[in-house]
Amino acid sequence: MIYQYDSEVDILTIRLRDNIGNGEIADSEEFQGGLVAEYGRDGNLVQLELRNLSHLIPQASFAQKQAA
Repeated sequence: MIYQYDSEVDILTIRLRDNIGNGEIADSEEFQGGLVAEYGRDGNLVQLELRNLSHLIPQASFAQKQAA
């Protein structure tokens, strides 16, 4: 799992699969509060986006990290 915060667009991306290539994301679903769930061609959840993160978590400061 890898997460990355992009301060220019204020989005935290959480990748649940290490190798998400071009065309891997086949569908997405947006929920209230700025959460976007993205699904692979196999229908499994592969990535989450939290939009407008600084409104959800004040003073958000994230760098790219890889969880063990």
